[in-house]
Amino acid sequence: MTGRLLSIRRFLRDRRGTAIIEFAFVAPVLFVLTIGTIDVGRLVWSASMLHHMAREATRYASVRGADANSPVSEADIETYVKNRLIGIAANEVNVTTTWTPNNNPGGTIQVQLDYTYAFLIGSLVGLDPLAIEGESSMVVL
Repeated sequence: MTGRLLSIRRFLRDRRGTAIIEFAFVAPVLFVLTIGTIDVGRLVWSASMLHHMAREATRYASVRGADANSPVSEADIETYVKNRLIGIAANEVNVTTTWTPNNNPGGTIQVQLDYTYAFLIGSLVGLDPLAIEGESSMVVL
């Protein structure tokens, strides 16, 4: 009986393996926070890229109105945007171009880019994909 009591006391005082148990509790939280931080960075990058490309496409179209040597069409603007996107799948971006009233000088060009951002960690924490957009308008020169 005394031998059994001593082995129980020895077992309760033994600290070997506590670090792995503590790591098992903390690691999932750290991994979720790390991936979540990367995800938020990707979201900010995507939103910034959409806004930048909307401005670039609007500028591209505003200097290539109806009076230019080679006026642009909606297809030209879409190709321009999709060839210059970085970090976003070009086939997942919707490009909408609107001329008000037309593409003659003095008119207005508006370019809107729509993209659905899917979170890396969304399925683990219940985040739905997020629709983000970039929009810009300028006067046609």
